[in-house]
Amino acid sequence: MAMGVLGLAKSLYEWDIYNKWKLKIKTVETQRKKLDEDGYLTDDKATKMEEFMVEAQKDYEYLLDLQQKKEAEKKAESDKYKAAMDASVEFHNKNPFLKDIYNQWKMGYTLKGNQFPAFEKALAREIAERDSKIASIGLAEVVNKDIEAVGIPINFRSASLNTKKGVSEKISFDLKTAKGVIPNISTVEWDGRNFRLIKDVMVDGREQTVKIQYVFTGQYRNLKNVVETSLKPIVKLTAIDPTLDVSIFAPIKPRNWQSGGFNKWWNASVTLTNGRVILGGIVQAGTGAGKTVFGIMAMKKLFNVKPDGTVLVSVPTIELQRQWKAEMVKFGIPEGIITYVGGDGGQDSWGQVTIAIVNSLRNRTIKAPNGQDYDLFIGDEAHHLSDEAENNFTVWSQNNFGRMLLFSATPGRIGDQIPVVLKVTQEELQLEGSLVNYDVYNIGLEMSDKDYEEYEDLTARANASDRPEYLLGVRYRFISNHEVKVDAAVNLIKNELKDRKVIVFFTTIKTVNEFKDKLASSGIIAAAIHSKMGKKDREQSFKDFESGKIKILTGAFAIGEGLNVPDADAAIIVGGTSKEREFIQRAGRVLRVAPGKNAATIYQIYIKRTMEENWVKSRLSSVPANVNVRIL
Repeated sequence: MAMGVLGLAKSLYEWDIYNKWKLKIKTVETQRKKLDEDGYLTDDKATKMEEFMVEAQKDYEYLLDLQQKKEAEKKAESDKYKAAMDASVEFHNKNPFLKDIYNQWKMGYTLKGNQFPAFEKALAREIAERDSKIASIGLAEVVNKDIEAVGIPINFRSASLNTKKGVSEKISFDLKTAKGVIPNISTVEWDGRNFRLIKDVMVDGREQTVKIQYVFTGQYRNLKNVVETSLKPIVKLTAIDPTLDVSIFAPIKPRNWQSGGFNKWWNASVTLTNGRVILGGIVQAGTGAGKTVFGIMAMKKLFNVKPDGTVLVSVPTIELQRQWKAEMVKFGIPEGIITYVGGDGGQDSWGQVTIAIVNSLRNRTIKAPNGQDYDLFIGDEAHHLSDEAENNFTVWSQNNFGRMLLFSATPGRIGDQIPVVLKVTQEELQLEGSLVNYDVYNIGLEMSDKDYEEYEDLTARANASDRPEYLLGVRYRFISNHEVKVDAAVNLIKNELKDRKVIVFFTTIKTVNEFKDKLASSGIIAAAIHSKMGKKDREQSFKDFESGKIKILTGAFAIGEGLNVPDADAAIIVGGTSKEREFIQRAGRVLRVAPGKNAATIYQIYIKRTMEENWVKSRLSSVPANVNVRIL
């Protein structure tokens, strides 16, 4: 015990006790042992030594108590820092100081001097300013035509009342809809931890229920998105623009939205977040809308007014690079003027029309072969160009282009930096016959008691840790790739989908291979596409699936975007995240129209009583009201 107490006293800077133990306690213990062995330990000496050791034990207990108090103080300080840092995240884009201090803390640097007090004051000001807006909640983007979704997170406090029906709350705010503002909404019923139901809302003289998604954080519920209303949306096709000269687009025959929106994009002039004014902007449209064709229409318009005009197309993958070239040639862009940068091109070649992998464009000065700025920049899957995607945003922030056309079904952060000038909804695309209707089936599974214990243990350890990221990552991989989910996907294909063309999404290459092996043992061959495969093997997998030689295609995140196989009619999401964007992109792989294809089916497989149960609901925030969602 002596050596343990010495170390404890030293770590607590209790030098009096340290010296006392080092100089005396060891000596007393040694003397007592020797006297006892030699037979000279008298009762008087033994009593005195025992009394001394009682005092020594008090020293030890004092040190243990002091250690516990200091650890509690340290944890309280750590919890205080973590709570403040977490609360600051929503203000990072607005307040660079908060973001800078947060990043220092996240990387493990010790904050100096008055940095944290200054951080607390700045955070308090931001919270006060935010809370001053609570009285009237502004809802920004139209959802389901009647109700508008929250454009920015709005926090509010309110008192909870436990009732027989569940938890209800009394708050007051204005709900802004496409048909006007509905004032003073107050009766609210909470549904689980992910949604809130607003009862008896009057819209256009009709009573309805509105379901709004929120994120629960401590005492706050942050409104996120309107996900459902009891009123069905009124969907109309975009009116054709009679002033548009469609002859210049031949052989393309524009769809309604392409015709009605082309001049709106062409004539748009927008201001970027860095203050620069550009022509064009973002066109938000989902898979199957005809974004590539719209981009080729833009090229044809440019060449009509400027025959030697130059075009740069940015894509995230090799597969999309090839698809863009094939579509260009199909619709009359001469193959001889098309070049590649990155990807299949081998050596970079800048041409009149260049298709480049986005990673090959970052942090470089971009010029056309004539030494001038490119006349038209087209960014496909434009969410890859935001400041969330490493340095890809430098493509547009550090270079000038005559006009910009950015495409994405899920703009996200890039939509905050470059305005959306044209949007086409999934409902409209289904109405015009460009997308098929679809159903979503959510399949909840149970793990063994032992696995639930492991999940809870990882959760508890992460919650108690100052740096929970690693443990949360372990937990995520444990759930996302769980064996019961892999087996369920195999059985689903064997029993329900053996005659369908299916895409199966995982999160790791290891699980992709396990899934393929289990299918193979049942006599079913699956093709795979992932980042560890060689170019030829990836190409062969895609060709086999595209031709129908193999009817099952599986992969991790590599098949989430850009895959264009119109006759694929079923998707199984085994592993993923809570992000709506990911679900939209994955669902889009099976929504294209093809001969003989009347509908599509999407299956979400998840583990009950885990974070995945909430994630499944969160992904569905983007699903239109006409989609049939079922829980199996």
